[in-house]
Amino acid sequence: MSDRSPLYISNRLMYGGVICLVLGILLWLIPVLFPGWCFVWCATTNDPVVTDSAGQVDVSLVPTQTQTPQRAEPPRTLVRFNGNCEGQGRIIGVDVIASNYAPQSQDDAGNPTFYYPYHTLDCRSDTSWRTPYQYDNPWLQYTFAQPVVLQQVILNPGYDKSDPYTGRPRWFQNWRVRSVRFDVALSNGSVCTFDWFDIPDEQRMQTYNLTSCVGTQEVRQLTMTILDARPPIDSDPREFVAISDMMFEGYTYD
Repeated sequence: MSDRSPLYISNRLMYGGVICLVLGILLWLIPVLFPGWCFVWCATTNDPVVTDSAGQVDVSLVPTQTQTPQRAEPPRTLVRFNGNCEGQGRIIGVDVIASNYAPQSQDDAGNPTFYYPYHTLDCRSDTSWRTPYQYDNPWLQYTFAQPVVLQQVILNPGYDKSDPYTGRPRWFQNWRVRSVRFDVALSNGSVCTFDWFDIPDEQRMQTYNLTSCVGTQEVRQLTMTILDARPPIDSDPREFVAISDMMFEGYTYD
């Protein structure tokens, strides 16, 4: 039979088809019958999965994507700024000065009462900073013993005291703080300014969150200016505005 005869060529094509079919079946059966050889086949895929001799995925042989290393944040220490309050975290110092403060007065038993600025830091509701108020924007300025990332300012916006002898409340005798402005000196040299409006007229510690203003910048000094106050509603009014307590919470970098 000639190599060029139609029958010869037809036989050759048939044999070639059979060989291709057999090879295809073998390539399909090898990963099934011999899973330990899977790396030969899987290494050519776009999403490789590499197995060991037992047919289990070998994580150590799977290529991993390179990730950008994240910058580690320094350890933090929670701090609270005052001298006598209880609470979580380490307590560190803060100094305070004021635009003015009221002169000494007397309680209903004739005992002297004082209104120094540092009374805002003693965590006692029966003491207070008090100052004459004529819509003249009195202020308090706090300087921290070390830079801190401030998160919250907490204050009691009036004279939260009752007379120890007669029980007469002092809250409504005095002006109570309605709105304040904070000017915060940041470590990058800028000043963050924000206002706290419509502070509730309630005899309790109230919290304002600073994170939207301060972020993660360290703070050394904060000035609080009274923008507005509620007038007395008592038969014996006093022309003073008062703040019983202030507290600052945040963290320092160790």
